Order: sequence, then structure tokens, then C-alpha cells
Amino acid sequence: MMLMTLMETGTRGLLGACFGPTTAGETAYATRLLPLLDERHLVLIDRGFDANAFLADLAATGAQFLVRLKSTPRPALLRT
Repeated sequence: MMLMTLMETGTRGLLGACFGPTTAGETAYATRLLPLLDERHLVLIDRGFDANAFLADLAATGAQFLVRLKSTPRPALLRT
């Protein structure tokens, strides 16, 4: 089983969680937590979540985000 959580950094408060089999993958579970985000949030993401489709879905929430990227990806340009 895999557990994915969305935590508040300062207070470490739990904003949301979901779980299921490991066959679904981390970004599938993280996508289920995106409705909890809006323009008030700053999301810090590790490099396992740097898929273009996931980042586009995250950007659509209005939240700001900072992502640690792998050395090889070429993320889609959302705007200049």
C-alpha cells in the first residue's frame, strides 16, 4: 500500500491524504489531492513529481509551486 499526504509545512498540519496499491504510482495519488489547493498555497515538490501532465494540472489549481527537477526533463513552458 502507498500513502500520499498533503502537509502544511509550518505547522505540519495534515491537509489531505489518500492511499491505495503501489501499482498506481505517486503522481496518480498526488493528482487526487490537487482539488485541495488554490492560489493561497505554495507547493514544494520533490523530483519524483516532475511529470509535465502533473505540473500542468498543479498549475491549473492556481497554487504557486517550486519543483526540484531531474537533470533530464524538459518541462512544458506555461508562460513567459
